[in-house]
Amino acid sequence: MKKIFSFVLFAVLGVFGYVQASQAVSVELNTATSVTGLGTRVISLYVNDTNYAVVTSGDVLIYQLSNSAAPVLVGSYATPGTAYDVTASADGHYLYVADGSTISTTQTCRVVLGRNICTDNAPTAAGHALVLDISTISAPTLTADYSYNLGNFQAVELVGTTLYVSDIVNGIHVVDVATPSVPSQVNLLTTYTGVMDLVSSAGYLYALSATTTSVLVFNISSVTAPTQVGSGAASVLANRLRIDDGTLYIADGENGLVIYNVNNPATPTLVGVYNSTGLARGVTFANGIGYLADSYGGVVALNMNNVGNVSVIATSTATELNTANDVTYVGKYAYVLTNTALNQVYLNYDFTVDGSANGEKGDVTVYESGAYWSTIHAYTNTVGAQAKLGDVNNDGIMEIVTAPKGKMKQPKVQVYNAVTGTMLSSKKLDSSEDKTQFIIGVGDYYNPVSKAEIVAGRLMASGDNTALMLTAYFVKADNSIKKKTTVTENPTAALFSEEGYKIKIKSDKSYPIVVQAKETTDVKSKYKVVKNSDGSFSFVKKS
Repeated sequence: MKKIFSFVLFAVLGVFGYVQASQAVSVELNTATSVTGLGTRVISLYVNDTNYAVVTSGDVLIYQLSNSAAPVLVGSYATPGTAYDVTASADGHYLYVADGSTISTTQTCRVVLGRNICTDNAPTAAGHALVLDISTISAPTLTADYSYNLGNFQAVELVGTTLYVSDIVNGIHVVDVATPSVPSQVNLLTTYTGVMDLVSSAGYLYALSATTTSVLVFNISSVTAPTQVGSGAASVLANRLRIDDGTLYIADGENGLVIYNVNNPATPTLVGVYNSTGLARGVTFANGIGYLADSYGGVVALNMNNVGNVSVIATSTATELNTANDVTYVGKYAYVLTNTALNQVYLNYDFTVDGSANGEKGDVTVYESGAYWSTIHAYTNTVGAQAKLGDVNNDGIMEIVTAPKGKMKQPKVQVYNAVTGTMLSSKKLDSSEDKTQFIIGVGDYYNPVSKAEIVAGRLMASGDNTALMLTAYFVKADNSIKKKTTVTENPTAALFSEEGYKIKIKSDKSYPIVVQAKETTDVKSKYKVVKNSDGSFSFVKKS
């Protein structure tokens, strides 16, 4: 049996109140752009409000990314060796490239009987870590070349102003790049050869070693003297590391995706394995959805809601993806680097949702193409649940927005990833100890932003009258829910109180927020949300 770990993974119930049925979603290949050379690594880069993918495939290639369109090559740099890995400075001004090694020959010459006689010396090899200036992204220029005799550079990781460079022959180079044009070595960890990838987090460096078939953990609080403090098992074919929030992910070759808890870096703890069908080469993830570049097995979309119970959402069927070497995530799309192309893939789905009635459990049922997909246990109280669909965080993936159906103390609006059921965020709609009830609507009502927003309505007693309070909420890219503005109206609220009301979002209308009585449907109020000159927001009611 080729797998070195024996885990039984039960794909029944996650830890976020989520139950999923069999998979119906598909991984679709949307577009592809050919790459020269042999594709090895890809990273995403966001500069000047534009998304790019940076590819190493012998040379360095920079592609501009846009929704639903093929990546466009906009810049390149021909390296002296073979570019294997790349990382970028935080400001997007520089790229740092692990450029393998170059072979060069020299001659020794001497004068004999008045003639210049030259003989070839033995060839010499050198590893290169290049610093490229990409302030003009269409024309990268060489800022510096840190080279080392007999070196072969495989991977790079930038931590502040220190560049860690894996040299599979000589060890890990620690290079000061505080002045990018003058890189200088401050240490060489000669014991650690054969490192294939590097990643860092919270003062620790993780090195994927083919020599020791393990991931090595270094405390790098002392830049000049990194100290190994721990290790975990990995295969000789392990290729890529990712780390997020105390969890280390290894694209571990024939062992698939191997996951460690590294909250205590000195003692990495194995918490999960997904046994892929090919050779796991790269992994990326966001908001509970992962993509595994599984050479010979294509691309696998994973539910990473619970790292101890990773399950398949969908697997690609496009044979073009069968040599997948690496993958990165940008918005709705994953960009998969194969031997010969940069491919744009996405999850194809058609979700609908049903809430639950007041007096029932606060569950939301999710359907995909009409078939049962999952159940989200949104509220433990028997207050039912409202549920609306919309891409509220502008990540290209559908979210489910929920609120209690009935009255409850301190009710919350909650946002879930529709594919995985991961709760992304929640916010109290009211903080009082009184039981209150809100009605929510979701849709694109703030026209300058191409995403959905949330509006919540509440009926309140106002003297002898009833008032309707509307509040606008926007969800930011980090999934936090921000209250933007509130408005209160009286004239039609009495009828809303008698009949009940609903909130519709009609994105194609100049006043897209429509509050409508349930029975007397011609009684309605229409609003839009505008941004004021001081940066604040306001509701504007149609007269």
